[in-house]
Amino acid sequence: MRKLFNIFLFVLCIVAIAGCNDTENSESKLEIKAVNTNFQATGGKGYIQLQSTGNITADVDVDWCVLKEVNPNEVVFEVKENTGYSGRNALLTISNGVETEAFNINQSGAVFIFGKDEWMLRTDNKAATLPIKLQSSFDYTIDIPAEAQEWLSFEQNAKGINFKVKENTSGKMRGAIVNVAAKDRSASYQVIQYDVDELTGTWQGMFSDGQMNYGLKDVTIEKQEDGTYLLSNILTGLPYKLKAKAIDNCLAFGAGQNLGVFEDNLYLSFEILSSDLYYVKDPSVTISLGPVMLTDGTFVFAFSGIKESDPFGFVFRVYEDAKLQKVIDNLSIFINCILFKEDIIQ
Repeated sequence: MRKLFNIFLFVLCIVAIAGCNDTENSESKLEIKAVNTNFQATGGKGYIQLQSTGNITADVDVDWCVLKEVNPNEVVFEVKENTGYSGRNALLTISNGVETEAFNINQSGAVFIFGKDEWMLRTDNKAATLPIKLQSSFDYTIDIPAEAQEWLSFEQNAKGINFKVKENTSGKMRGAIVNVAAKDRSASYQVIQYDVDELTGTWQGMFSDGQMNYGLKDVTIEKQEDGTYLLSNILTGLPYKLKAKAIDNCLAFGAGQNLGVFEDNLYLSFEILSSDLYYVKDPSVTISLGPVMLTDGTFVFAFSGIKESDPFGFVFRVYEDAKLQKVIDNLSIFINCILFKEDIIQ
């Protein structure tokens, strides 16, 4: 009898222990139902949906992720805006006192992508639409100066912005510097509307050879009967003329122009200094002269490229032969060359 009683007690102990284990398993239950832990730069509300029978606590290791609500069914948090370029991560830990779960909170960096070669928008006097590409994580503002709003407007689209210009009947060149900004990033665009023949006339000038600045006096641009253009006196006091064609509403000067005899039995060539600082004689390579707007609203005409791959400047080189094969030396290098009315730059 005593043996049977001992067996009975042993069975009761096993049942009790099993019951305790079941209770502990029930109390320690931490089941994850759904999560929202990946965010764009704009941030937003995140959550961890769960099921737990214990007391829930939560902790996060950064200040840009803020806990808003913690209960046995859900942990709610808010991710702040990320205006930086780089993405970032946080670690959110949830516990019921027995079990612990950790979650990575991921947020991408802010995007503000624009075409670096689209900062200058030149167009003729006809009404036109000028598209630019722009992608931003945040909403952006477009600031058109008040004095230009009568003729210049914009439309936003999925790819960027369409600037819209009305027909220019004023008889004068006009332009605006437009600023586009999103949070702490921005880009500026010049929109200039004019007739290419407004580049003709007599101008003063300035250029650099990379070491010093020099002045130019009475540089003349004339339109020819065949529609081409001649630029004179770029080498002050010397008779050489450069030929140009109107391309993209600018004057394009081709490389390799043989300007004729220079002093005794020598020859002068107009060549282009490429963006990677090579001398170029290929006539298909050109450098353009076009208007640039200063911050005070006045215009200068600059031998400057719009794209990063455009020429750096131009050079006059002296050769021994008329075929321009045996170079002797550089007569003059023109960098950052601009033309202007005498009263623009004091």
